[in-house]
Amino acid sequence: MIEVHPEAQAEIDEAVFSHEDAGVRLLRLIDRLVLLIERFPKNGTLVLDHDTPYELRRYALRTFPYQLFVLDRNGTLHLIACAHTKREPGYWKERLQ
Repeated sequence: MIEVHPEAQAEIDEAVFSHEDAGVRLLRLIDRLVLLIERFPKNGTLVLDHDTPYELRRYALRTFPYQLFVLDRNGTLHLIACAHTKREPGYWKERLQ
């Protein structure tokens, strides 16, 4: 099970709301991706530029401009951000603390 950071949940909610008719489809894609991450947590792209000893991985949504950032703290997965690809890169890094 992935623990979802409150700000990441707010980002998901905002993304779903902002896509109106496609919001339900976006939420389903996010839910499916989360299930895949739980089963295959190493499939994401390793993010190397962060200040934590834990593995951080990025998972892209194919049909929407969002990426999920998941931190693996000794086997516990934490969804840190649901970041729009046009948003300022790394704005969510303060959540790694």
